[in-house]
Amino acid sequence: MARERTTRSPVTARVPRASALPATPRLKGSGAGLVPCGFDLLVLTVANDVQRRYAEQMLDIRKTLGTLPHGLETLVIADSAGKRIGSGGSTLLCMAELAKRGMLKTARAQARGTRILILHSGGDSRRLPSWSAPGKIWVPLGRTGRAKTVRRKLHANAVRGTARIETSAHGLGPFNVPTLFDLILAELSRLTLPASGGVLVASGDAALRLADEHITFATGGATVLAFPGGPDRAARHGVFVLDKRNRVVSTLQKPSRVQLQSAGALSASGHAAIDSGIFFFPTAACHALLRGAGADPRTGRAPAGSLLAELTRGNASLDLYQEIAHAMSSSAERATFVTRFAAGGSSARERMLGTFFTATHQVALHATLLKKGSFLHLGTTRELIERLSSTMPERMFPDLLNKRTHTGPDSVLALETGKDAHAPRGIARYAVPVGSAQQCWVLHGIDDDCKTSASDGGTVCGKPLRTLELQTGSTARAIWGSAPHTLWNARIYPVGKPDDAWRAMQWILSDARAPAAWRRMRKLSLAELMLLANPDALARGHIHAQAYAPWRPTAVAPLDRAREYAARAAITQSNTARATARTAAMSAVGVAVARDALMPREVRAFAVRQDQAVWASAPVRIDLAGGWSDTPPLCIEHGGSVVNAAVTLGGTLPLQVMVRVTDTPEITVHSVDSGRTGRYRSTRELLDHHDPAVWDALPRAALVLSGLVPRDPKANLRTHLERAGGGLAITLFSAVPRGSGLGTSSILGATMLATLDRVAGRSTDPEHVARNASLLEQMIQTRGGWQDQVGGLWGGIKLCTTRPGVHQVPHVAPIAAPPAFVRTLHERAVLLYSGRRRMARDILETVVLRYLRGEHAVVDARARLVAGAHAMADEIARGDVSAFAHRLAEYRELKRTVDPASVTPNIEANVRQLGDRVASWSMAGAGGGGFLLILCRSASAAHSVRNQLESDPGHPLARPFAFELDPGGLRISVL
Repeated sequence: MARERTTRSPVTARVPRASALPATPRLKGSGAGLVPCGFDLLVLTVANDVQRRYAEQMLDIRKTLGTLPHGLETLVIADSAGKRIGSGGSTLLCMAELAKRGMLKTARAQARGTRILILHSGGDSRRLPSWSAPGKIWVPLGRTGRAKTVRRKLHANAVRGTARIETSAHGLGPFNVPTLFDLILAELSRLTLPASGGVLVASGDAALRLADEHITFATGGATVLAFPGGPDRAARHGVFVLDKRNRVVSTLQKPSRVQLQSAGALSASGHAAIDSGIFFFPTAACHALLRGAGADPRTGRAPAGSLLAELTRGNASLDLYQEIAHAMSSSAERATFVTRFAAGGSSARERMLGTFFTATHQVALHATLLKKGSFLHLGTTRELIERLSSTMPERMFPDLLNKRTHTGPDSVLALETGKDAHAPRGIARYAVPVGSAQQCWVLHGIDDDCKTSASDGGTVCGKPLRTLELQTGSTARAIWGSAPHTLWNARIYPVGKPDDAWRAMQWILSDARAPAAWRRMRKLSLAELMLLANPDALARGHIHAQAYAPWRPTAVAPLDRAREYAARAAITQSNTARATARTAAMSAVGVAVARDALMPREVRAFAVRQDQAVWASAPVRIDLAGGWSDTPPLCIEHGGSVVNAAVTLGGTLPLQVMVRVTDTPEITVHSVDSGRTGRYRSTRELLDHHDPAVWDALPRAALVLSGLVPRDPKANLRTHLERAGGGLAITLFSAVPRGSGLGTSSILGATMLATLDRVAGRSTDPEHVARNASLLEQMIQTRGGWQDQVGGLWGGIKLCTTRPGVHQVPHVAPIAAPPAFVRTLHERAVLLYSGRRRMARDILETVVLRYLRGEHAVVDARARLVAGAHAMADEIARGDVSAFAHRLAEYRELKRTVDPASVTPNIEANVRQLGDRVASWSMAGAGGGGFLLILCRSASAAHSVRNQLESDPGHPLARPFAFELDPGGLRISVL
């Protein structure tokens, strides 16, 4: 791929040393050997200090939100003098900086090699000037709602037809608004680098699709990724000539068909190996390149007069593809190389290039051929518009734009508040902050070429550049100085207060003369603007715009709206606004769950007599694998899979509900365990059920959902009950401590719904009850998933799964655990109440908001939770206790990934006190308190642990509970 030459001299910016890099955790079993990211360190090169400061803030917001791969350290390196030293020179300077910080040690010198990505983020972006100040790599690619694949026509350099560009971007980019950077990093993170480490170098102007590619890297030399293309496509790129073993023999730059045929560059199918811009250098290859540049590979230091010293001063230039790749090709010769690339330079340059060739030529360059060559490239303003319009017909910011704002087709409109705006067809219009309170307003045509001179037909807003002198009344020298007469160098864009600068620039849209106000104002060129922009204000504005960027208001899905509110909650500085946004996000999730849900009809007559009582009892559940995958919106968008076990406590079913029909037309609810009683004589009282912290919110909501009471707040409750057959007396009992993590409230709610359904004469089958129980969770705003109620309604150990969709209907598959496994579980397992309560709603809200914001840790963990559930089911079915213990520990760590507070220091300390008698353990629910399931190494170890916990539990309320698997689930009868 053709790339602009860029200049890079290292500027120190929060650089981690090799010793500071954390060890990358590896998960065993499901996803064994996979790591959260393929890199330990990302080195991002940028054009200047403005881009450096902007990039650091973009990386910081990703770290804060968790959308950078876990464990990835970052370093931003900027040009120091604005001199062009080429992509190869930049690569060498980065390698030298890494060597100085001890990051290019051989694998033998450390536990494993450091895996480093150098991403060259492009130069001044003259073809996309609206992003020249922050850098083109940060161009947003449009909001991603539900995971999707966008089919779009590729740009002119791509093969004819269409290609699949993956933007299924849960977890891709902050606020689910990925940029080109996020897409490139996601694709490159698919690569598995050798354990010995090394440096991957890539261009930041295009994202190559690497899904379904099987890529290997040579450890004895360097590797370049190449994609297939016909002669027409090859004529626009660099091409590698390969031997039978795919070693690079020679390189060609934009070759003709005749040159391709003459060099033997075409395969039997007529395809050439085209440069992708992605190179991999093992540590030994990095050392060779540094030695060739005159540097010590151990320290990165080079004496004066060396190639590296000249690159640092900006007095030399190297291109990664042309000079470095050519030097590594097998047919290259030193004399030819020096003659070709010294370009009539000094003898010192010839000497430096000769030394560089000798060292670099010892590194063999191998090509790995990709199956396809699909990539996303945003070279121009028009390509950006086509990209955005392919995913969304119009991108609107209704909260930020004035009602009189107008956008024409094919137009780019900046964000600002409080003024009329107009962007005619084909015009890009944006404001760039300069200084603390000023803006520079820029208008240009989307097809204007910033590189074409006025004498060669260059344009501004579609009009010839040569008309600028007439319209402005300025001389060519005043507009361009001594710089080339191009739009890039035209000093025509006014700087001032936003309104003043905007009004002063309107003349450019017509044939009118520039006003006196324009002539009085300070003016900048695009070239100057990228150096004088305020990076902090730019970053704040772009983060704010991405966080507040909604979908079209006429078609906002609830989960899209939830993501918008979650983003606002992440960036607002006001505690009140943050709380409001969090509540709105969770409410939108509730709307998604309850949308299209059918409420049971109101009951006109009870189906039981006044002297009868409906009695129901249920077990609690222990969560063994897959929890959180059952939680909306995760399960709505991906489906869920969990494994849990229904259990009794102390030989009894701990959750019980009784409903009696009385002769008094009122509703009474009595909670045995809390000792509270409520009497309700109006419908309005029962409809007030939205606060889960209120003790009777659950029975109130269950009554409303069941249809046994009116849903119209104006309806007379007494009249309704008299007609239906009497009053209702509900008794609730839970023998489980509050905040247990055993699914108590959800199962109690499901049990209550079952009794009320029986009173109403409806089915009490588990599928029907579970479906309404999920709706009940939304009514009381606990927003929970479906696994708790399923865990208690069905008995035994089971694998419960759902498919994606709003209507979550769990498929419950009992797991036939061998009797020996069940016996061992009873002998060796200890169920411990920690004595510490946890509120499921608070934990759930935190996790759901992280998912809605696209935090990588949660998004990545969801898939592993599902895989872990199926793996756990297999281990239980096989009766493998050791594997069960391993999966249980793995599950605990996945829960910790989703919610770091799930495993508290106090709980860990309690388990540590039990010593090596413990084989494995995990929280019985979401964590943060409640019950723990502890698997001991033997029956005798379990007996010892129980005795210790009885005498010294570590908390006044902590105690072990006797439990047994319950095969029956919900029981219900009419007495």
